[in-house]
Amino acid sequence: MTKLTVKNASRRVDGTDILSTVSIEFNPGVTGLVGANGAGKSSLLRAIALLDPLSEGDILINGKSVIGKPQTLYQQLGIVFQHSPCFEHLSVTEFLHYIAAMKGIRRHVAEGQISQWLNKVNLSSVKDRLMSDCSGGMRQRVGIVQALLGNPNILLLDEPTVALDHNERLSFYSFIKDISKTTTVIIVSHLSDDMEALADRLVFLAQGKVIKTGDLDALKAEASQSQTKAPLAVDDIISHFLTQTNETHEKEEVLCGV
Repeated sequence: MTKLTVKNASRRVDGTDILSTVSIEFNPGVTGLVGANGAGKSSLLRAIALLDPLSEGDILINGKSVIGKPQTLYQQLGIVFQHSPCFEHLSVTEFLHYIAAMKGIRRHVAEGQISQWLNKVNLSSVKDRLMSDCSGGMRQRVGIVQALLGNPNILLLDEPTVALDHNERLSFYSFIKDISKTTTVIIVSHLSDDMEALADRLVFLAQGKVIKTGDLDALKAEASQSQTKAPLAVDDIISHFLTQTNETHEKEEVLCGV
C-alpha cells in the first residue's frame, strides 16, 4: 500500500499564490479534488507529479521525499491529462512501447500489458493505426492505457473522461474502481458523473487552499442535515459545501468521441 503525502505545499507565480500551505495525505482509493475554476485542483496534480516546482513544502511517498527525484516518483506514477501528449508519427502500439521503455518496463512485460489494456479500452483493432489518424476519443483512451502501464501505485487523473462516450466511461469507471482497491487514485473532473461513480473521498479547494476533506458517506451525512432533498447525490454535496465558502463548482456538458 502506498501513502502519498503533500506537506505544507505552496506555489507562487509572479507574487500570486497558486497553492497555499496545502497538507493532505492520500491512500488507496479514489479521492476527488473539487472546487471552482482556478481553485488549484490541476495545479495540485501538477505539483504532485513534479511538473510544476513548489515554492515551499514537500511531496512524500511512504514518508520519503521525492522532490528532486523524479525517476523515483515516475516508477510509481501514472498520469492522465485532459489532452494527453502523443507522438503523431508513431502507431498506437509504438507509442505505448515508447512510454513503457521510459518507465523502465521490459519489452516482453510491456507487450502483455499493452495487449491487455488495449483490449479493455476496446482499441485492439486499431493498435497499428498512426496516432495522427486516431480520433480524440481514441487518443484519450490511449492516454489512459499509457498511464496504467507498469501498474502504478499512484494514478493522477485530470479530466480523464473528456471525449469518451457513455459506454467508454462506464468501462473506465469499472476498471478504475477495481484498481483503486490497491492504488492511490486522485481525480479532477467537472463531470459530476465521474465523481458519483468513482470518489470515495472529496477534497475541497478554494484559492489554492484545502478548505474541507472527508469520506463521501460522512460528507453526505453532514450535508443532509441542512438539506430537504434525499438521497443526496455527489453534486448536491459539492454544491452544499462550496456554497458555504461562496465558491461555485463549474459544470460542463459531456464531450463524446468515437
